[in-house]
Amino acid sequence: MIGTIDLNSAMQAVDRLVKSVDTDDPTQTPNAVALDRETVREAITRLCWTAEARDIMFTAVACCCAVDPSEMSFLGLLWYIRQNGGTRRIFETENGAQDSKVVGGYGIVAPMMAARLPAGTVRLNKPVRTIDSRDATTVTVTCSDGERFVARTVVLAIAPVQQLRIEYHPALPPAKLQALQQFKMGNTIKTFAYYDAPFWRELGLNGSAVCDTGIVAVSMDDTKPDGTLPCIMGFALSDQVATVDAMPDAELARSLGAHYAALFGDARGHCVRRVKRSRWASETWIGGALATWSPVCLTTHYKAMTASLAEGRILIAGTETARRNPGYVDGAVEAGERAGRNALVQIGKLPSSARDAVDIPCESVQMPFVPLEWTPLERWLPSLSSFIVGAGATMAGVAAVLALRHSSRR
Repeated sequence: MIGTIDLNSAMQAVDRLVKSVDTDDPTQTPNAVALDRETVREAITRLCWTAEARDIMFTAVACCCAVDPSEMSFLGLLWYIRQNGGTRRIFETENGAQDSKVVGGYGIVAPMMAARLPAGTVRLNKPVRTIDSRDATTVTVTCSDGERFVARTVVLAIAPVQQLRIEYHPALPPAKLQALQQFKMGNTIKTFAYYDAPFWRELGLNGSAVCDTGIVAVSMDDTKPDGTLPCIMGFALSDQVATVDAMPDAELARSLGAHYAALFGDARGHCVRRVKRSRWASETWIGGALATWSPVCLTTHYKAMTASLAEGRILIAGTETARRNPGYVDGAVEAGERAGRNALVQIGKLPSSARDAVDIPCESVQMPFVPLEWTPLERWLPSLSSFIVGAGATMAGVAAVLALRHSSRR
């Protein structure tokens, strides 16, 4: 109970700070420099009294950002939470950020979008090697096979650290170069443990869990919608990645089996038939996951990281630059659309009033927006410090009354 009170108090303290964060520019947040110099681990340690609450908060941050809390700016976390609708929105599954999946996998979305464009619009296997903006009116992009494309504007919709793989003419400004080196990708491996049957469902469980110990931090039921391929998907995050990455498949199957058997309290968890793993860091043009995290220098480097180049002819997109839902596909879409509008403003196709406009998408029919508010009990539940002070005062009062009664009897 004490740990629960402490956790509730810490999460609400974070939410109160979140409301003070500037939504469009975190560097303009009150007390931004001090918040930026504090790591998430330091902040959580300061806000929590109990080890139980601290461990849950540490794990929650690692699950959302795929980074150890000691490496991330507290201001960066507050801004991330602010842009994604609060602590409950990013931590909850039902009606939260992890609510649903795309039937067929998200990999089908890009080909479906490409199919709606004129043939030849999307060019595959064309990694960009150089971007030349020395001409006053055009930008020339050269691919690894030597093919060149000339345009009036270019949008870079890739992670900050991946932008460093491109050679720029003229060279990047020093502030931009330093900023891109700071914003690193998270580190995670997605594991899949396949079974003959979804035994957890027979136990009345949904397969979802978050753990502060073990080989994976987060697990979810990944059985196909038609019931085939019973599977539990598990995320290995941050420090867990090196361990999982070094394991042969047989050892990984044993380790995952032991983890799920203990987690669900059933020996059938050991009966893993096969495993599969996916590591985003092995993808050449991604380099990590879930997204870029904010280092303890956000106030110094954020503006340079998101700034356009060549007087607005080279624009920066990607989920890391989103004004809403950074780190998610929603954020990537918002950033891409905004960069596209800015490009049209740059070439005179849209008025200047459209520059940097944030487009709020209409509500999804399949996933209607559901507010996630604190209940009255959660809002009015005292902090652990208040609880201890109140309990101490009550005990002192009782002791004083008893002492008075004892003295009056004498």
